[in-house]
Amino acid sequence: MYLIVTLIFYFTADLFLLKISKIRFISIFFLYLFLSNCQTKEYNRSDHYDGSRFHNPNPVEPPSFYFVAKHILFGRNKEWIYDSLEIQEPSPVISNLDKENLSITWIGHATTLIQFGGKNIITDPVWSDTVGLFGFFGPNRAIRPGLSFHSLPKIDYVLISHDHYDHTDIPSLMNLRDKFDPIYIVPLGMLELLTENGITKAVELDWWNTYQNDTDLQFHLTPAQHNSGRGLFDKNKRLWGSFVIEFQNYKIFFAGDTAYEDHFTQIYSRIGKIDISILPIGAYEPEEEMRKFHTSPKDSVQAFLDLQSIYLFPMHYATFNLTRENQTKPVEDLKKAIKSYKLSENKFLIQKPGEIWQKSLKELRNSN
Repeated sequence: MYLIVTLIFYFTADLFLLKISKIRFISIFFLYLFLSNCQTKEYNRSDHYDGSRFHNPNPVEPPSFYFVAKHILFGRNKEWIYDSLEIQEPSPVISNLDKENLSITWIGHATTLIQFGGKNIITDPVWSDTVGLFGFFGPNRAIRPGLSFHSLPKIDYVLISHDHYDHTDIPSLMNLRDKFDPIYIVPLGMLELLTENGITKAVELDWWNTYQNDTDLQFHLTPAQHNSGRGLFDKNKRLWGSFVIEFQNYKIFFAGDTAYEDHFTQIYSRIGKIDISILPIGAYEPEEEMRKFHTSPKDSVQAFLDLQSIYLFPMHYATFNLTRENQTKPVEDLKKAIKSYKLSENKFLIQKPGEIWQKSLKELRNSN
């Protein structure tokens, strides 16, 4: 009942804003009820799976119904500026990078292009203008992708951290399949969702599992403090996670979506020092509720220290209006946190969308 009423609040708000007919609204609503189920198969029980649903080892109380309803209707920042999203010209990009060099490009939100170990890797790819049910209901993109889809080099791997619409964008995933036929690496329970949409070249991992296809490139699925669900009946039926990409003992961490917890120290303890941490800094206000599942900029700096990283690459901000803070506050708060920890700003790679950060692996270790 809680979820049904919340969803009605959500749709009613969008119905009012978009002036959708009542018949269309009711049709879409009931279609959603039928399509949102998830028949996830059972996995081995663990500290994050009870035989039916996944959970955080350090559980937190979910937000109250009153908070969720109020936030959906009134809680998002009203001062966001939305850029023109007209057709984007192809952007300059490095087509092929040799194994001795590394580059990272922030495309927007949690979408990054990582060129590492001679391969091209995309994280949580989203090129859609709207993220939500049927690509119609949900937050609109405020800044266009830093790289147009047609500018991408051949993509070898796609990493998906969890099933939320702003991280698992089915149209973008299908376009990547059609153009590049990459390997998709996903947490437990995600394979069914991909298969339903014609994506079968996928590998499903549990936390601490490793996938290795190329001789020198490894993908470790690591924990995150978050949740999952795309509808009424699939809450926490799919796992969420983060990734460590390892090549010749160089390591890049992609956090996906997560709150701050002790999993960062666990990752360092089990996998070792991380060279570059790609960490979220947005969607954290009001902090008393949002920090249960998202990191604030200060939290991300602490995670960067826990992982003993050389660089922090911030993401998950300024793209989709999800919470109370405006577009500029995450970077402003990140700079405040850097000063409070008395750290050098040179260790923090605050990039514009589409800007390429590149370094040789030799320079990377020498910059520590």
